[in-house]
Amino acid sequence: MSLFPRLRWIVLDCLTGNAILVTHVPFSIGSQDSANLLLPGPAVFGRHCEICHTKEHGFALMKIDPEGEMIVNGMAVDFAPLRPNEDYSLKIGRHLLVIRGDKHPDRWRQAVNHLEWMLFAPGAATGEGPLPLPDLCHYAKAEAKDLHSSVIPKGVRMGFYLHQAIEAVGDGGSLHHGSLPQPAAASPLISNDGLPVAELVEDASMATAPPLPIAEPVAPPPLPPVPLPPMPSMAPEFVSDVPIDVGEPCPVCWLRFQVKDVMHVAKHESLRGDPVLSVLGPDFMLRFRATTFNARRQAIDPCGVPCTEVACPHCRQRLPPGFIGNKHHIFSIVGDHAAGKSYYLSVMVRELAERLFTEFQIRFQDADPEGNALLNDMVKTLYGAQTPEQARFMKTALDGATYLRVPRTGRVVAMPKPFVFHLETTATKAVKKDDRSAEEAERRCSVILYDNAGEHFQPGRDDDRSPGAQHIASSAGILFLFDPFNNPRFRQRIVELGLADPQLEKPLMDQQQIILAEMRVRLAKLLNLGLGKKVTTPMAVIVGKCDAWMGLLRRDHPAESNQTGADGAGPPRARHERIRPFVNPLRGPGLSRSAIEHNSALLRELMIEIAPTVVANAEGISSQVCYFPVSSFGHTPLKAEINGEFAIVPDPKQLEPMMAEVPPLWLIAQIEPEIVPLTD
Repeated sequence: MSLFPRLRWIVLDCLTGNAILVTHVPFSIGSQDSANLLLPGPAVFGRHCEICHTKEHGFALMKIDPEGEMIVNGMAVDFAPLRPNEDYSLKIGRHLLVIRGDKHPDRWRQAVNHLEWMLFAPGAATGEGPLPLPDLCHYAKAEAKDLHSSVIPKGVRMGFYLHQAIEAVGDGGSLHHGSLPQPAAASPLISNDGLPVAELVEDASMATAPPLPIAEPVAPPPLPPVPLPPMPSMAPEFVSDVPIDVGEPCPVCWLRFQVKDVMHVAKHESLRGDPVLSVLGPDFMLRFRATTFNARRQAIDPCGVPCTEVACPHCRQRLPPGFIGNKHHIFSIVGDHAAGKSYYLSVMVRELAERLFTEFQIRFQDADPEGNALLNDMVKTLYGAQTPEQARFMKTALDGATYLRVPRTGRVVAMPKPFVFHLETTATKAVKKDDRSAEEAERRCSVILYDNAGEHFQPGRDDDRSPGAQHIASSAGILFLFDPFNNPRFRQRIVELGLADPQLEKPLMDQQQIILAEMRVRLAKLLNLGLGKKVTTPMAVIVGKCDAWMGLLRRDHPAESNQTGADGAGPPRARHERIRPFVNPLRGPGLSRSAIEHNSALLRELMIEIAPTVVANAEGISSQVCYFPVSSFGHTPLKAEINGEFAIVPDPKQLEPMMAEVPPLWLIAQIEPEIVPLTD
């Protein structure tokens, strides 16, 4: 045994338990006989991929065959850097592998049990199991579990999606649940420096572990369908003849239309039933193009009744009151699943309404109480809770309550519900010295928000059948919510702080840099951007849960600017200390440009140190990127048992959000500077 063991890379087959040491690079993986790791079966190519070493990234996993699919940590990629002491899940064909770099690979291998798997629902801190993988997949299908749940073998920190495991397992006939077959004899593996691997690791038996055994491929059954009700196709004559790229975007389907093409919603009961919306049910009122109006300029339906509602000519969904003739700004909230988008959206709306009125004399009003009912309920649930159990939010599902099924370009699709709010200056703020009337001086606009499921931002989710995140192409501002607890290096730094946070127990499935890369691809495609072109849309990178990680920063910054509130009085010392070393950007009239720039520079420096690819990807999307520390709860959440399941929830008695309203205020300042001015 060496006193200074060297780093060695190990590849583990999670289905059979066999492991092989990487003794040289490049280390090829594929179906040809000369591959260092031979993988038989369908969808595996001769030289499928390889473990290599590059100058820029060090060790990495690189796809070789362009026709092959390499799924790393749940996502299809062509290249993935590999860092020591981190587990990387790899799916090739029906093979589920884990790669790890470790100075003691034998210890790590001994801690792994490929016969005991756990199932974690998206965002859940505790799982179900353990069971052998075929049994777990059978149970999950029988119980209709979310196909984006994670399945993880005991002792491994990075798992696979449930639907990937189901595909790999097939009927389970090729898996061994008892003792493993005896490996064929193999000569000792030789490392790059010519020494037998047995001299470099503590467990010499691992050095003679053979490549994975060849088994007859078993064709997997088709994946079970996502449990959605059947969606009938639409007849061609029901597709709108209105141009989709002219005018203002609909807040529901995001197809554009001009005011002259808007439809009205009939009121007379005999006009119930719309030929397009009939695919969703018989109870929708008729949509029609009005030709007659009364003295109040209200459209008259075919039965002579005045109409008070209008609808999009494409999806025929009801438009929010006051939508026509008003300026609208879409704010896209983007983030991975379980990043806390729903909690942040609820806190942001509450804090933004209060701050806009008290600091800027701006009314932030509910523009559509009926359409915003779900978000209003979420706000009431969080701020009205008396116990942690009452403050729990359910995960946003792709077909859940925050989504509408609407007809769009000839098919029925799920689209996120828009939450619409009016911003309106008060007369006292707007009246200037030029004697304009208060009504003329008032400024108004609307902000539209969405609560997407995180899966909608993953690669492969963006097409005409699943367009639920295409609002980023029409957005006036982008809010990217980064979850530090879902980043391995950030999580390790938080652990080193000694923080006892139940979020550290969640399984890792870090896809945040991939989501940013996917966002860039979508924007380029939807906006027809040239290679390397950036959007000018302001983008706020929100590093959430800052109450947990602010200890990573030096706290001796002389943040005198925190000493002054909007009214010139100093805030309570407790509030001042909570945000150090960051500076309060709401220290006086307007939004402090210098404070925002200071905070952004400080946080960007930390992100470059811990998560540099997030910075690189974000700044490759937009020419206006700013970084913001935010905490939706302002305290360490709790782990609570609710209906027999464990969930991570806030403590309502300690709820004190930190700077949640600052990112949207900055976005408003970029697009409506006369409503929210930036000051030096």
